[in-house]
Amino acid sequence: ALFGGEGLFFAKVTGPGTVWLQSLPFSRLASRVFAAAPQRGGSREEGSVLGGFGAGGLLGGVLGGDDE
Repeated sequence: ALFGGEGLFFAKVTGPGTVWLQSLPFSRLASRVFAAAPQRGGSREEGSVLGGFGAGGLLGGVLGGDDE
């Protein structure tokens, strides 16, 4: 948590790259990631969370509408 906390923070970030802001509390973010992760049968080692990134499936589910 670089700028985490309950207050309001202003930051100037420079340089190449993309800035991602997380506005959900971590517990809700984690629950959305797990809910959007591909579900496959068998052991946990068979599937990969990164598999959902190819078509934007995981990110689309996580960043979709706020239904909670």
